[in-house]
Amino acid sequence: MACLSAEGGETRPGNTVVFVCEHGSVKSLIATQWFNKRAAEQGLMHRAISRGMAPDAAVPKGIVDKLRDDGFAVEKFMPTRLSSSDLGDTERVISIGVDVSSVTKESGVKVEEWHAIPPASDNYAASRDAMLARMDRLLADLKSTGPTSSPAAPVELLGEFQDDYGSRFRISPTEWVHLPRSRYHIVLWDPAGQYLIARNDDANSSAGGLWTRIDWVAIPGMAPYTWAFCMSAYEAPTRQAAEATNIARRETPRTGCNGFPFSRMRRQN
Repeated sequence: MACLSAEGGETRPGNTVVFVCEHGSVKSLIATQWFNKRAAEQGLMHRAISRGMAPDAAVPKGIVDKLRDDGFAVEKFMPTRLSSSDLGDTERVISIGVDVSSVTKESGVKVEEWHAIPPASDNYAASRDAMLARMDRLLADLKSTGPTSSPAAPVELLGEFQDDYGSRFRISPTEWVHLPRSRYHIVLWDPAGQYLIARNDDANSSAGGLWTRIDWVAIPGMAPYTWAFCMSAYEAPTRQAAEATNIARRETPRTGCNGFPFSRMRRQN
């Protein structure tokens, strides 16, 4: 299992799962969307990304339509080649009918092979259901050995909010959503440091698959606003790089977000 170095020299296990198929646009993408949905529902901090060994230029329209029917918006997703940079925070690679050893062989990351998955282009439902059956076992294994959602997520930051620019947000222990569609999968809450680390959803319109750090601060006496945030990093190449981007200056919230104000938040529910 790959580990990340934390402050003070401690290590913590990575919690990314990488699904890999030939073109990175069909089976691995279907698996990634369903994994992230089910992991969030089950309270796991693990999040998945989709990669290919020989990626397509775009997701086939038929797969876009089928995933939309299942509730997933992937029309803006750009397939990406598997590389060693994907493995630094990865707990497991799931190879779906492809050989990934050229990338993973010296990484120390566990590789699990899924064979005999029907072609989704021929029968989407059969392909999806075959992967979901394996996914149930994968999630059970990860739940037994890995981190679940942090109980330390501050309750005052959870719910639906609007900032002072009119943007709306929905925040849960596992996900920060900038409505309507930009999603950030939270892998770490640090209430003492007042920041979180999240992986950008692959289907986000910009910086998909990269890393974000969000710092926050309480702002008493500014009702209806109760807290404010600074997106300190939003396109960091790795989790470590995002966590190292410590630019927020809470003592001066009017200019403390890299020269700009923190965005103030008021509860909507």
